Amino acid sequence: MEETMRLPKPGDIYRHFKGNKYEIVTLAEDTETGETLVIYKALYGEGKVFARELHMFLEKIDTIRYPGATQTHRFEPVQEKDAAVDEKAAYREKESSVSGTNAAVPTDADTYHEKEVAMATEEADEGSLHPMLLQFLDAETYEERLNILELMHNRKILTEDMLRTMAITLDIQLPDSDPEDQYEQVQYALNTRKKFETTRLR
Repeated sequence: MEETMRLPKPGDIYRHFKGNKYEIVTLAEDTETGETLVIYKALYGEGKVFARELHMFLEKIDTIRYPGATQTHRFEPVQEKDAAVDEKAAYREKESSVSGTNAAVPTDADTYHEKEVAMATEEADEGSLHPMLLQFLDAETYEERLNILELMHNRKILTEDMLRTMAITLDIQLPDSDPEDQYEQVQYALNTRKKFETTRLR
């Protein structure tokens, strides 16, 4: 553990070195290893809760791997109290508005997924399922899925594992070829089903 960093406390707001902010829920003890774990909640998206070993939470980042980082540690406390309060208030307001309404999903993929793209690499670091893949799996229409797929492809986020997961949900078999061919197969399947979906709605 970094000696220069104080222990996180419930309610503290920390910023990940890639920009997103999190609220500390509590500290916990791993029953198997005895390690201290930091339990923290994302102040964006669906407010996912994560757990990370304390020494990893407070560790310094690899400046060779991340030369553009603007902070020294993986997570650092937000110093501005007012900013931290505003961040929590904004998150809670969004959470209540989402639960109380059924907002329409924008058709513009760039607008719809702007925030998910910003957090994409960080979520991978946190060890959870990629947020944009989750968006794909949760999408209610083939048009939404197609928008998400194409955005992930344009941002070079897609991996073979993601494509295979998508293929399973579409009940199609992907060839053992390069990812670009696999992407085109998934795209074709979505385009085809999107046409049938549009026809049914008429």
